Amino acid sequence: MDIGYVKPGKNRGFFGFYAPLEAFGELVGLLPHGRGASRTVILDLQSRNPGVRSLRVDGARAHVIPFPHAHRALVRILTDPGQEGLDQSMEVLLPRRVFDQLADRHGASRIKRLDLEAGIAVDDTIVHHLGTCLEHVLEAATPAIATVVDHITASVTVHVAQRYGGLEPERLSERGGLAAWQLRLVWAAFNRHLAGSVPLDDLARECGLSVSHFSRAFRRSTGLAPHRWLMHRRVEVAKNLMLAESMPLAEVAVACGFADQSHFTRTFGSLIGRPPARWRTDQEREFAQTDG
Repeated sequence: MDIGYVKPGKNRGFFGFYAPLEAFGELVGLLPHGRGASRTVILDLQSRNPGVRSLRVDGARAHVIPFPHAHRALVRILTDPGQEGLDQSMEVLLPRRVFDQLADRHGASRIKRLDLEAGIAVDDTIVHHLGTCLEHVLEAATPAIATVVDHITASVTVHVAQRYGGLEPERLSERGGLAAWQLRLVWAAFNRHLAGSVPLDDLARECGLSVSHFSRAFRRSTGLAPHRWLMHRRVEVAKNLMLAESMPLAEVAVACGFADQSHFTRTFGSLIGRPPARWRTDQEREFAQTDG
């Protein structure tokens, strides 16, 4: 097993790289030991589901290092190349959904490749400083620790996405468009009600605008009317479901808020240029060729 980047076709729901076991430092204690212990570890960069300790990846169980220890482990790996050795390396996986959601919130293109390897951030002062801050705050058991940890870990994730994934910084809103906070509010509302509907007057009210002003500003910021943007978002979520789950298209349609499979197929085809079944087949063939 070489130290280096894991091909994107493998474990498609994750970005991955190999790291020497020594790069984990004291966090090695969080990993299972003994014969048969998994050589794959998932760094959970979100605070949700803190009780999840393992996940099945490619048919095998992988240990999960929970938030915020996952960020501490990531900083350690990126800044400490450790001892390179074939029998002392771990496959490290970072969930793509974390970086997908980050890109969506900022209206940026999703990252297709995250170029990481152990020790790559040795001279990265931002990672060093954020890692030091995280170490200190985790040692201080104060009531505000959760909020502080959230801010630090969010900064680590954004920096990694920008420097090593090519995520473009948040664009300034155009004159007459929605402010960044308004776009984030609308994005969150659409995602909460993806399978339902979000009345425009509710969104406009939360943004402090009239419905007509909100619609014009939304179109200026995104290039799309709110309903059209929601259709694009539903199609993007449908893509993720079709790749991650062996779910029938009828179930994908309902899960993403389409009236039925026919409505889903028409909308998907008009936006992507191919019906969903053919798109999924093409993607699976592409992943198979990449793995080969």
